[in-house]
Amino acid sequence: VEVEEGYLTAVAMPATLQLKAGIFKQAVVRINSTHAHALPFVDLPNSYVNYFGDGGLNDESLSLNWLVPNKKFYQELIFQATSGRSESPSFMQSQGNRFIYLAHLKNFFTLSDNATFELGLTGISGPNDSSLVTNIAAGDFNFKWKPVKVNTYKSLTWQSEIYYGNAAYTSSLKKRSFGLYSFIDYQVSKRWFLTGRYDY
Repeated sequence: VEVEEGYLTAVAMPATLQLKAGIFKQAVVRINSTHAHALPFVDLPNSYVNYFGDGGLNDESLSLNWLVPNKKFYQELIFQATSGRSESPSFMQSQGNRFIYLAHLKNFFTLSDNATFELGLTGISGPNDSSLVTNIAAGDFNFKWKPVKVNTYKSLTWQSEIYYGNAAYTSSLKKRSFGLYSFIDYQVSKRWFLTGRYDY
């Protein structure tokens, strides 16, 4: 038995800053912060598991969020420092004082009363199991249509994420990799959904 998430959040900070400390899911694109029971499918996308494992990036962390003063659309910038978990395929807990550093930019647009669009960019850098560095860049987008008048019976979600990794294992050996997934989830009635997903 272990604590999956447990953290403290300080919201009364200047300059629309928010500080969070504890054990929590890191802001890696969208799917990492979603608990498994809330996903519209029974297994995780292959590309996500290959980079971050079945448990994802979920560890002791310190997070600083800044709500960007943008009147046109919602924009949030997140910086996080994580100690690193031993079971992650891409990163390893450092024996020294090296942390996994993450930056995530979230952009949220209200297209209409019935539709929203979210676009995110993530960069991660940290030690790997060869005591060198792995860098991962990722992007995500999420389109959601949920009509106000019939939102209990009709909805549509289209979500995609793309990953690019560059891992150094020796001074001369570096491995570059690429992966993505995309899914569409369409609600046809109150309790019935049709979902399709593509993994690469």
